[in-house]
Amino acid sequence: MKQFPQKFTLADNQKVLLEFEKLLLQHGLRIPVGSPLEKASLGIIEILETYKNKSIHNLQIDCRENWRQALSLADIVRKILRASNHSDFQFLMPHIKLLLEPANLSQFSFSPKEDETNNKIFELFTAVILFQIFSNLKFDHPKLSKKSSEGKNPDVIGEFKGKKWAFACKSSHSPNPQTFLERVRDGIEQIERANVDRGIIFVNLKNLIPHDDIWQAKRDAQTGVWEYAAYLNRDAPITLIRQMFQNFEQNIFSLIGGRQAFVNEFTGTKVVPMVLMFYCTVAGISYAPGIRGPIIIKQLTGTGIIRENLDSEAEELIDLFNDYLHDREE
Repeated sequence: MKQFPQKFTLADNQKVLLEFEKLLLQHGLRIPVGSPLEKASLGIIEILETYKNKSIHNLQIDCRENWRQALSLADIVRKILRASNHSDFQFLMPHIKLLLEPANLSQFSFSPKEDETNNKIFELFTAVILFQIFSNLKFDHPKLSKKSSEGKNPDVIGEFKGKKWAFACKSSHSPNPQTFLERVRDGIEQIERANVDRGIIFVNLKNLIPHDDIWQAKRDAQTGVWEYAAYLNRDAPITLIRQMFQNFEQNIFSLIGGRQAFVNEFTGTKVVPMVLMFYCTVAGISYAPGIRGPIIIKQLTGTGIIRENLDSEAEELIDLFNDYLHDREE
């Protein structure tokens, strides 16, 4: 069985970028000059060259957002490359072309609610994970008008072990648990209307993360030099993210009347009563004494029914999804 490492070196990120450029050329596409994609691509190279001390880093600017964009690009490109051999890959090209647009590409940093392109890139992120799991994938063209596409179909539909499954991708932009419940109810309605056997709701909660607090930095008032904080190990920022999830989950349960009341929202539907919640950001880590750099922090958690009560089919699918989201193993 082919193994996928969970951790990647900075050189690995540069390698997948070069392979992605080749893939784009095969489809007659180029990275636009001056585009966010070009800037993020250059950010990947900058991170590596800075780490190797082969380039002089501009200490007068706060580079955290640029590097979040760069590492997010490397993460999604890695998944796109794995999906590129799938027989249905051609149908994903309209979504991939979104990466060439003047938009926020990052799934690891804040984006405004009105940024529809970034929301569609989250659908792309979901789809390229599911390419490793589903067959006969289907998804709406991202350029369909909002009027014709919103609320009608789940974002990704495919077959898994002889059944047709749907994923409804949602982004929650507010810490208000009522807003989250509305997104979940929207997802249930989408899946219920679809011609599928079962479905899962997948919610992006990146906008609930205080990204600059997780990866702190300060600017010297006299020299103007930025200095970036670094954790001694990757468990520390993960613990912070998990605590945020637990607090948010408790707010949801308090609003609706407890965990069972939340689970009851799914009663009589085709939707798995566990909502997948995705938290993602970038943090500084100390690789060795005096050597610091950014790392990706990703957490997939489920709220709703406790895991022990999940049926085996849903549990297997969620486990596979989590493995490929973290680039673990096939």
